[in-house]
Amino acid sequence: MISSHQKRLTIILIILFCASCGGGGGGSSSPPNNNQPVNPEEKQWNSVKLNTISSVGLSQPEVRTIIDSNDNLHIVYYSSVGSREYSIFHQIWDTRTFQQASDKTSIIKIDNCQDLATGVTIENEPIIMYQGGNFPSCGYTETSDIMMKIYEDNQWKEYTVSIGEVERNPIVNDGLVGRSFDMVVDNQNQVHMCFQFFYEGCDTITLKNPDLWYVSLSPDSLDQIPEAVSVEGNDFDNGNIHNKVGYFNSIALTQNNEPMIFYQAELPDTKKGLRVAYWNNPNWEIEWIETNIEVENISAAWNDKNNYMGVAYYITINDLYGGLNHCLKYAEKINDNWQTFLIDESTYCGNYCSLTYDNNGNPLIAYNAEKSRSGYALNYLKLASRTGSIWKTETISDKYNIGHYNTIQVDNNDRIYISSFSKEKNSVYMFVYE
Repeated sequence: MISSHQKRLTIILIILFCASCGGGGGGSSSPPNNNQPVNPEEKQWNSVKLNTISSVGLSQPEVRTIIDSNDNLHIVYYSSVGSREYSIFHQIWDTRTFQQASDKTSIIKIDNCQDLATGVTIENEPIIMYQGGNFPSCGYTETSDIMMKIYEDNQWKEYTVSIGEVERNPIVNDGLVGRSFDMVVDNQNQVHMCFQFFYEGCDTITLKNPDLWYVSLSPDSLDQIPEAVSVEGNDFDNGNIHNKVGYFNSIALTQNNEPMIFYQAELPDTKKGLRVAYWNNPNWEIEWIETNIEVENISAAWNDKNNYMGVAYYITINDLYGGLNHCLKYAEKINDNWQTFLIDESTYCGNYCSLTYDNNGNPLIAYNAEKSRSGYALNYLKLASRTGSIWKTETISDKYNIGHYNTIQVDNNDRIYISSFSKEKNSVYMFVYE
């Protein structure tokens, strides 16, 4: 007969035996995992102050930046060099350390600066596009040519891209090229440039009716002035048609290195708005993206991931009843149709917009928020981004009257760079999301 003591002992042994067995089919149990998964560090925005720019009087610094394939940031801007002397400057910063990779260099002294554009060759040689050269024959104080400087053979060399020459007036050279222009370098080292052309730089009536011109050139053959072609403009010979085109132009390239140029236009039938011209060999095809508006800033970019062209733009005037003005919009061409999106109308915002795409093909737009709808001053740097079909906006910085002359770029590691100018500090800041 089993005693009560023996029964209790037997029960305890059974419990201990069961507790030592593995579950799920009787296999042996695994030792405990003490290496718990570690969540990756959350990305955040960091900022660093770069160049401080001296006053340029009534002109603007026209800051432009671009990152080359060696992760070097090229900064180009207009600044004073002394009493009543002004120059275009260039400097390089290493984006890995944000230490200076070159000294600040005065590229050329000029009296005024209407616009600037910059790029780099596949050898990472910087190119700067500006309005300079000769003055019109009538004595107008604004230089009349499109010029470029390229750093090659350890020195800056200047070349003429286009001159203000009018064939219908061979005696007086009073044309004007410039005012608004842009450039981009393709993966074959070909430089694509667009700019406004004015038939008479001294005629106030003709100055209201510019053309849009385009030129393509190779850095290896710059000894001769390349032939520029008219994309859209006036027709004085057939019907005396006066167009106003090419304002705030932005050029981008498709995957086949074909140029697309976006610009503000107004035609004789008073139709106006955002227009795009694209090269469809052997002609330029032109179409409207949005009408009944006026824009003052445009930024175009090609989406490599999803193979389509996109454009961000800042609307200042909307002629439609109830239409919004001083707002940021975005458009993309899908299946041969332009689709437009209202991104931010919460404040007076959208100026100095800059568009790019991350490595997943999501659009990113840096822009300025000037003031609230009630008139309260803001001067913030903001970022709009889309994931899937959802747009969100965020404030990157609300200090120092920031958000001017923005450029946004993304590297192969999806690190986001935004260069932005502070009017309060007269300085260029770099914001990095990493």
